Amino acid sequence: MSAQLLLKRELKLFKISEDLLWQPFNTLSGGEQTKLMLCALFCQADHFFLLDEPTNHLDLAGPKELVAYLKQKKQGFIIASHDRTFLDQTIDHTLVIERSQVRLENGDLASYEMQKKRRDSHDIQQNAKTRHELKRLKQAALTKENWASQAERQKQNNSHADKGFIGRRAAKVMKRATALKSRAEEQIKQKETQLKNLEVSEPLSLNYRPTHKQVLVEAKDFSLAYENSYFHL
Repeated sequence: MSAQLLLKRELKLFKISEDLLWQPFNTLSGGEQTKLMLCALFCQADHFFLLDEPTNHLDLAGPKELVAYLKQKKQGFIIASHDRTFLDQTIDHTLVIERSQVRLENGDLASYEMQKKRRDSHDIQQNAKTRHELKRLKQAALTKENWASQAERQKQNNSHADKGFIGRRAAKVMKRATALKSRAEEQIKQKETQLKNLEVSEPLSLNYRPTHKQVLVEAKDFSLAYENSYFHL
């Protein structure tokens, strides 16, 4: 099929008059130019297109017409758009760049956000439990470490005690304390990786400083007149 016939086929699918083809491109509206460029784009077979804000410059009916046009397409395409309604009507997968990873989810944007909300809620609860457990582990490790230090000091200060026995016991407790600390640090790293995916919107604050103005002259029911003209134009 010739390029002209392909273009006419796309115009028909988009419900666009062929008369636009014979008008100078720069005389067309922004929406008409966008539609023609999309039709020309989809004349190319075996391509995977990136449509960047395709609803820009379209009139009120334009997005609905574009949705109907894209739903007829069997070839894949990627859409980047701020129009959430348009996205939900045209996509069946959602590619999201999150803080720590890139996710490809089945479904539209609304479906992704629902799943994301559930994941975040679950992660927040799990993180709270893990932090509580880590606090307990750290406290236990600190207690063991302090006991080992005290036992070692007792060994050094008590010449009548079995220094070998106390020293071995102190070393054993110190080793266990180190293992507990390592375990806690490993769990912290693991949870920090999960926390990176939580999107948190920081509150917007402005450092407003009021201006201090000094009133030099204040008048009420005041009028001013000149007897002579001091200005000449």
